[in-house]
Amino acid sequence: MSEEQTLGAESTTEPTTLADVTLPYKYARENGVALYTDETGVLTLAHRADAPLQALLEARRRAGRSPAVQLLDDESFSAFITQYYQETESGLSSMDD
Repeated sequence: MSEEQTLGAESTTEPTTLADVTLPYKYARENGVALYTDETGVLTLAHRADAPLQALLEARRRAGRSPAVQLLDDESFSAFITQYYQETESGLSSMDD
């Protein structure tokens, strides 16, 4: 499988920190999926309408549980991931991926 389809064979145990579920920026941008924890602590899967099913499933696998789901239009998704990855420490290291 290509990077667009899977991120590797990491453990499916429940993640313990946000860094454990943050997807690499390149993967998020190319596949239209992003995992984040909202201001109330809810793990959320933001995605574009054209996100491949395989990418949605991979994000769910990485989360280790069923996240809340948020559908964003293309422009909103692009703006969201740009801001999110610039503001988060884990995202900064992931932007080079």
